[in-house]
Amino acid sequence: MSVNLVDEYRSRGFHVKCCIVPEIELATMRFVREHTKIPVPEPCCSFQWDNKDYIAMSHVPGTDLHELKWKTLSSEVQRTIMDQLKTYFDDLRSIPRPVGEHSISSVIGGPFLDARLLDWDDLSGPFENEAEFNTFYRAGQPLDEKVPEEIRRVHSVSHRLVLTHNDVCPRNIMVEGSTVTGIIDWECAAWLPEYWEYVKITNWKNWEDKAFKMRASEFLQPYPEEALADSIAEGIPYIPFVPRK
Repeated sequence: MSVNLVDEYRSRGFHVKCCIVPEIELATMRFVREHTKIPVPEPCCSFQWDNKDYIAMSHVPGTDLHELKWKTLSSEVQRTIMDQLKTYFDDLRSIPRPVGEHSISSVIGGPFLDARLLDWDDLSGPFENEAEFNTFYRAGQPLDEKVPEEIRRVHSVSHRLVLTHNDVCPRNIMVEGSTVTGIIDWECAAWLPEYWEYVKITNWKNWEDKAFKMRASEFLQPYPEEALADSIAEGIPYIPFVPRK
């Protein structure tokens, strides 16, 4: 009987995760650990077991924010967590993008995962520039008068391209007490327009923790015009977030 590799790595103290594109997540974790102070799991390796792809990485202490239930935390703890997240995401966006053939891509320069662009297990891109990315998002629709004015305005402007986690949610933020101990699940990370992270949080329809979602502008720079344009494209209501004083 062959050895169950999942159980084998877990018995060695590793956290094991099933994933779609292991090479992207491994490379991203290594890249972020090298260039920032963000608490990211230390990657070990990837392997296949029972026709599925897995990666092994170090354990992150603490509990994810979804399980902790954001609304049950004291205002002081919430504020401390938000301050740390702002520091970490500012740090992430400060990484210079390496020069390459494609401006919008995964860390390894190829396509990336994004359920807003294609089905969850399909890869998008890479894209040579933001204009090509926008055209893809519009499903090839030319940027003419048939496109709502709000979308035309946003898609006519160039944005800074930054390294984006691309799946920021309470389940992917680990906390112990009031300390953020890890930001996990980097499988969707990519170099993307600077507004994309905020827009996805703002307009993602399946968020389970609305109380945390409404605080997004406290740790990410808000992009209200881009969020409005995206809500029109997605056919969902746009609710502006007002940062707390």
